[in-house]
Amino acid sequence: DPVAFGTANIAAVSPGIYTAAQDGKGVPAALIVTFHADGTSGYVFTFQCPSTGCTALPIDLGLSTDQVYLYLYGTGIRGYSTGVTCKIGSTTLPVAYAGPQGFYVGEDQINIALPKSLKGSGTVTVQLTVDGVAANPVTLNFK
Repeated sequence: DPVAFGTANIAAVSPGIYTAAQDGKGVPAALIVTFHADGTSGYVFTFQCPSTGCTALPIDLGLSTDQVYLYLYGTGIRGYSTGVTCKIGSTTLPVAYAGPQGFYVGEDQINIALPKSLKGSGTVTVQLTVDGVAANPVTLNFK
């Protein structure tokens, strides 16, 4: 016998970006990955979380020969059909990858190449949009 009746809206996408403070606000729980001209690479987190709360770490965009990427993590993204866009501050950037993270079941990953023009922009808002649906805005800080 049924216990309850009702309706539920099911959408192909419902984007959300994971944040360091785990409340959907502030700095994303993300990585900055730098690929150097000599073939080496390295990564740093976008945040630090001392006992006083999580804050954005300033992002260094490296040398002119470095390629620097933002790796965002979230959910509700992989089912997109028309596209994923990312605006950082006033700059709209192409998304290099948006889909399953590959290791953690159910986690999505978004990779965005960061242009050197963001250098010195300070604290900026990151707005991800999936099939026209906006994710929670997050903030980054650029040296």
